[in-house]
Order: sequence, then C-alpha cells, then structure tokens
Amino acid sequence: MSENFTRIPSRAAEIGGGVPVARTLPSRLRRTIGAWCFLDHAGPAHFAP
Repeated sequence: MSENFTRIPSRAAEIGGGVPVARTLPSRLRRTIGAWCFLDHAGPAHFAP
C-alpha cells in the first residue's frame, strides 16, 4: 500500500468580522478541490464580552 502525502502550507486569512484564521484549503496546490471546501484553523482567540 502506497502512502502519498502532500504538505500544504497555510496562509493568513480573515473570516466573518475580521476573525483571523490559518487557511489551508483552497490552495493552488489542490486546484481540484472546489470553492465550497475550506480547511481553516482558528484559535486560540479571546473576544471581548
């Protein structure tokens, strides 16, 4: 069984009202994944009440 992995670097992006996230998908390295698919990492974040 072959294991093929591709490391895709994330980039800084903002969602919603300026919430910072590290966005991995969509990416130029994976153009076959449509605009409907997102992979974001958010947090830890602290929001004022």
